[in-house]
Amino acid sequence: MKRLIMATNNEHKLREIRQMLAGSYEILGLRDIGCHEDIPETADTLEGNALQKAQYVHDHYGMDCFADDTGLEVEALDGQPGIFTARFGQMNGYGESHDSDANIRCLLDKLKESDNRRARFRTAIALMEHGEVHLFEGIVEGEILREKTGTDGFGYDPIFAPMETGLSFAQMGPEEKNHISHRGRAIRKLVAYLGSLRILLFAVLFGLNALFLTHGSTAMAQAIGSWQVYPSYQIAARNIAVGKTVYSLTIGQETMKYSNTERDTQNFNLMRYDTEDTSIKTYNCLDDLNDQHITQMGYSQEARRLILVYDNGSIDLLDLEDNVTNIASLKQSSLADKNVNDLCIDGSTAYLATDFGFLTVDMQEGVILDTYRLTVKAQAIALLDGRVYLATTTGVYRSTDQNPHLLANWQRVSGTSSNYTAMVAFGGDIYTLRSGTLRQLAGGEKQTDMAGKVRFLTVSGELMMYATDTNLYICTESGKKSVPLPGKWEDVSFSDNTFWASEGLGGLHGYKLTDEGFMETVGKIAPNSPVRDLSYRMQFVGDRLLVTGGVNTPYAKYHPITAMYFEDGQWTNFDEETPAQLYPDLHHWNTTHLVQDPTDPSHHFASPYRTGLYEYRDGRFVALYNCDNSPLRQILNYGLNYVGCAGLQYDADGNLWMMNQQTDTIVRILQPSGRWLALYYEEIANTETPDDYLFTSSGINFLIVRRIIMRIMLFIFAT
Repeated sequence: MKRLIMATNNEHKLREIRQMLAGSYEILGLRDIGCHEDIPETADTLEGNALQKAQYVHDHYGMDCFADDTGLEVEALDGQPGIFTARFGQMNGYGESHDSDANIRCLLDKLKESDNRRARFRTAIALMEHGEVHLFEGIVEGEILREKTGTDGFGYDPIFAPMETGLSFAQMGPEEKNHISHRGRAIRKLVAYLGSLRILLFAVLFGLNALFLTHGSTAMAQAIGSWQVYPSYQIAARNIAVGKTVYSLTIGQETMKYSNTERDTQNFNLMRYDTEDTSIKTYNCLDDLNDQHITQMGYSQEARRLILVYDNGSIDLLDLEDNVTNIASLKQSSLADKNVNDLCIDGSTAYLATDFGFLTVDMQEGVILDTYRLTVKAQAIALLDGRVYLATTTGVYRSTDQNPHLLANWQRVSGTSSNYTAMVAFGGDIYTLRSGTLRQLAGGEKQTDMAGKVRFLTVSGELMMYATDTNLYICTESGKKSVPLPGKWEDVSFSDNTFWASEGLGGLHGYKLTDEGFMETVGKIAPNSPVRDLSYRMQFVGDRLLVTGGVNTPYAKYHPITAMYFEDGQWTNFDEETPAQLYPDLHHWNTTHLVQDPTDPSHHFASPYRTGLYEYRDGRFVALYNCDNSPLRQILNYGLNYVGCAGLQYDADGNLWMMNQQTDTIVRILQPSGRWLALYYEEIANTETPDDYLFTSSGINFLIVRRIIMRIMLFIFAT
């Protein structure tokens, strides 16, 4: 384990740091290296003091080192005590230096007559590494309590309450405190710089004929090439037009409901289109953003920042120059229900609907302002006339003049509970989209159905827009207009007389509205990329990398059929619309295997989970083989038309081997002539999840089968 020197003898600090970096680094204090000197701290900033200590260790002991300095900055005291935090009491006649009780008494006395209790803790870390200096900062906003609360922690912990929790640091356990503390935030930035927290999702090592897929592993080994990440930017789902720029969310991963017609969950990647020079900028978690799997996006004109919310609660604020500020306190909190389901913007404040209620974010300052734990799942959120509206699983609620932290103080304006997917304020009223039905709350008191099946609802600029499968309805303050859609739109925004439409696999498009309807002015915007961020199975065929995105497991998540290959720096995505159009009654899920004809690189076969065998030519779907037109058999004891097919593999003679799951004859072979063969083995008859073949030159072959009496079996047979 790598050692790091921290320039302190403060056992409280060392214990906190060791807890945060347990398993990653061995942290040594000054006594551990034989340093017993009192290192001077004479700088006039926290950063200067931290650097002074790290420089001292580096110069006197020849070791790389990091040091911190922390200050409590109280707004009513013009930022005091600041660099004098540890000896604030002594300086004001309240005791000795580093006397926590004296410091607390001094601070409380100075604030006795003040109602302004706002304060923040700020930590600066200086790292001396190979003679170079690196600085890191962590800040937590909060308030000074009027009396001590809690028994844990040290220093000012009993009287400082972070804004995110309302509890004092001394009321928190070490893990909860480290998640949100100033020192924890600074340390995580330090660790991220050192390279131990960077997650590589999907990377190609250039110069070597190999592809690597890592899941949350640390990259601490010696560098052997450069890495490149390949997120998906193919399926346009949402967008926001900001002046001459359009920010587009594209689907990264998605799961389907069992019905096969509706999406269940989604997360997104981000790209930007410049309408003047037509350039495209793509963002990813390695080069630009702090996390992956975006779920919500909004824009504040006042703050001139985009807010991006991730599925783990992390929040990025992206300005128009691509500078990013991360807010990690929700992600790092001990809350179990930190999902963010919707957001709306008012000025520079973002309101985020969560599984526990909602929270507010200051997009200008980059901090969470307040957290409202209402013990109800908020599916959508909107603001009207200074009131917050929450669409929840138990109805729609409106805030009142009473304490908004208690649900009992909210007014329930609609008792209907269901699946709310959107809520907006427009024209002095609230509109909700619930289970495909658009409703108007009519001043917040009564619901009126306004339309039939609605796919999305949005407000962009001065327009409210919603769409059915065939028409877009454009609402202004003076009226409503219905316009036929040229395609299937997932979302739309409006700027500079252009409607920007997210059209799923059709990409992002721009349209002008004419007397004849929509006229396309900007064609499909979709940079070359994988169709989705799904890469469960990969293999090289020569220099071509074949990738599939499905899981061969019962009751797994239902991912749309995903098959693609990477060659010469370009991605080719296989046709997935035609199978659904030709066979709408079948499930098209989880492509588990993709193989290439050894005699024809344009000819491929793929195996979607429990649907049969797909055949492709030049990436286009040409045939489905199942129990209706081939010897493949339906899964036993199922009334549905399920045909399990997996383990696709070509042998040296060009025969395509596959596994016909949960039938009496598992091993099936398709010869180059088109003739089918079957090999019966009693030992593996009716097995549920056979996975793969391994062929050997000796004629002894291996078949891997899972879920045989809840274990993995290796079956060996000769051909």
